Amino acid sequence: MIFDIFNSLIEGIAVSIIISIGAFFLGRLKSIINQLKIRRLKQFFGKSANNPDRIKINLIIPVLHPQEDLIDGKVIYHYKKPFDNEIKTWSGPENVMAVADIQAAASLISLLEPLTPQSIEPITDEDSLDCKDGCLICIGSPLSNSKAKLLMKDFEPVSWVKTPKDPYNQRLQLKSGKEFTSTQTEDYGLILKIENKYSEGDFAFIIGGITHFGTTGAARYLKKNWKKLNNKADRNPFICVIQVDKENMEPTKEVYFETIEKSF
Repeated sequence: MIFDIFNSLIEGIAVSIIISIGAFFLGRLKSIINQLKIRRLKQFFGKSANNPDRIKINLIIPVLHPQEDLIDGKVIYHYKKPFDNEIKTWSGPENVMAVADIQAAASLISLLEPLTPQSIEPITDEDSLDCKDGCLICIGSPLSNSKAKLLMKDFEPVSWVKTPKDPYNQRLQLKSGKEFTSTQTEDYGLILKIENKYSEGDFAFIIGGITHFGTTGAARYLKKNWKKLNNKADRNPFICVIQVDKENMEPTKEVYFETIEKSF
């Protein structure tokens, strides 16, 4: 009987040791996998995202510049609602940011969070015009984001075309001839990764939709699928167009993908 108790005790100790060793190695494996993921994420965003001494990532959001009127001695700002051109007015700050742009930025801040212990604070397109080095991430198309317009000045494969007869006044056009037009139920968002021509080894990203639905949807798609996009492009720059459901601003499918060997 004593022998049986002794055997049970030894077995219990052995099981505890095996469980402890297994838990240790599982924990180490999880840590290693997480470190590899962060390493790939740094490579995806470029040299400055991989600099242990000074991680430089600029998240750039456009500010709106509404027309102003002076009514009864008070400045009133107004803008046209993008869907039906209804004029909206408000009194308050002169420059504002669109809710959809803030939502898109929030998705990307969440994605970038593991790269740096410091919080990433977005800057406006006005404040970033002279900013050249590091990773540049522009929220919004060149029609709304001044920094995106500057970065895409000599870039031909993608363009936004103003079409006054369309309800949303613009289309997304590719050099290949493909065009994407926003409808009542669906929008399209662009994820464009190009070389930062001002900073060797760094990338610039344009995350923009035909309307604000596409912008938010494209940012959410990038957050969830950056590894897939990076593998498809073999770490090269790329063009990706996402179809977005307007009802919930969620991306539904990838409708176009092209690797860019040289951006400029």
